[in-house]
Amino acid sequence: MCCWALFYDNYVGRAEQSLRTEAAFVAQGLNTGGEDYLLGLTDRSRRITLVDQDGTVRYDNTADAGQMENHLEREEIQEALSTGSGQSRRVSETLSQETFYYAILLENGMVLRLAATQSSVWALLLTVLQPAAMVVIAALVLGAISGPSGRQGHRGAHQQPGPGPARGRQKPMRSSRRC
Repeated sequence: MCCWALFYDNYVGRAEQSLRTEAAFVAQGLNTGGEDYLLGLTDRSRRITLVDQDGTVRYDNTADAGQMENHLEREEIQEALSTGSGQSRRVSETLSQETFYYAILLENGMVLRLAATQSSVWALLLTVLQPAAMVVIAALVLGAISGPSGRQGHRGAHQQPGPGPARGRQKPMRSSRRC
């Protein structure tokens, strides 16, 4: 289980780093091209949200920004407004998913937030264990179907079964001393 925890931590760490890198690229595009830059982005694998200084959502690539609640109290937004960047994770127990949020303060004072959702540790473990369980079951079934392999011990095909090397009658030993 310890190895699995290390694997998952590495997996999550790489996903978070990827999100931070992508956020830096989008932030650069927004700083140089303004909000119109967002209209040219077609990849929906990451959720992109643009939040005003007062928490009003100005843009979201997966939902109607006008219908969204104020984001000022979100942990990652607060942290970005005070330190320049912020991050948080939220877990959906119902969906067995974890969402990582990364926010970065733009030159114009707005906050860009990217979000990536991934399977939780248990969902990933189940995904890995299912194929492994199928392999074990298949091996057991094949072993049961094939039965004994037909080999009889370690004898070669040229040897006859039997009690071993023939033992003839041995003559009693004669002693050179006479009684």
